[in-house]
Amino acid sequence: MNFNLRLSFSVSIIAGAFIFSNSLFAIECLPVKGKVFNNHVGNLTQDAFFPFSTLGIAKLKVGNKTMKCGLVGKAIADPFGPGPHFEHTIVCDDDNDTDGTYAQLTFDTSFAEPPVFGACDFPGSDLWPYSISFKEHSVPTVTGPGSFGAFAGITEGTSLDIIGEVNCNLGIEMKLTGQMCFADNE
Repeated sequence: MNFNLRLSFSVSIIAGAFIFSNSLFAIECLPVKGKVFNNHVGNLTQDAFFPFSTLGIAKLKVGNKTMKCGLVGKAIADPFGPGPHFEHTIVCDDDNDTDGTYAQLTFDTSFAEPPVFGACDFPGSDLWPYSISFKEHSVPTVTGPGSFGAFAGITEGTSLDIIGEVNCNLGIEMKLTGQMCFADNE
């Protein structure tokens, strides 16, 4: 065989193997948007940010599917230092549940920019003297087999951008947008 023929044959084999392997593990990314409502839980004083934990609900739209979720969050780093700053775990209803495992996924969440503090100067705001506006970015901490139910197969490319407010009574409202990407290996 001459050199050009061998080179052409080799390139064809490599390209075919690449296309075949990528078709086995195609990635589908779906748009995500949602709202989260949660409260601070646990003890907190004006002088101690930690431990800061939250418990709440979320309503997500992933592609065309609407999901109702529970959410727990915990501070894992100084909010003014390098992130991630919070770990958020969601558990959602899952119409595809066949084995008793609901959709579950954990995210590392970091401030996208420094939070903005406002003053709480009304009667009854003794618990927490600040309102806080923030922007965050979240990525899954566990992908593939560590994600469950409808979130099984989640992969790189999944990310959420969050805009939120902490009110003077430590209620937290967030809006999120982004995408969830899934490896389709069936």
